[in-house]
Amino acid sequence: MDSEHNDKLKISVTKLQANIIKDALDIYLRLGIGQFRPALEKLPQKKLFDPLWHEDLLLIGKILSNHMIDNVDGWQRHLSISNKDVDIAAKIACEMYQVIRNHMAWDAAIKSGIVTDMDSERNWDKMVSNAYDKPYRITSEPMVEITI
Repeated sequence: MDSEHNDKLKISVTKLQANIIKDALDIYLRLGIGQFRPALEKLPQKKLFDPLWHEDLLLIGKILSNHMIDNVDGWQRHLSISNKDVDIAAKIACEMYQVIRNHMAWDAAIKSGIVTDMDSERNWDKMVSNAYDKPYRITSEPMVEITI
């Protein structure tokens, strides 16, 4: 890999912007494993929670599954993030998503008094979500670093 890909870049964002980046990474990684429905749910719909919308999504998934690896249908069938056929960019997006999600969850726990700092022992009674889990490695790309 050439040095251009190894250079670090620092980006300063607000928590709102970090949350939008996290959500965009979530959609991107899901597209990479064949879960395209979360992306389609972001489309501007005429009527939210329209039952016909979900029926149409099932039809779209059925049509697309004819062209997908392992008959991925966008909802019930998808690939694992560690699958060899998943693009490296989706895997890196997954790692980035986990780091941002984890940091934001711990930061919220600190602000609400559940723990005192990022190095505190996890309070399992109040910190049940997987957002508090340590991000796991999928690629050899360096993990994202977040500072306050």
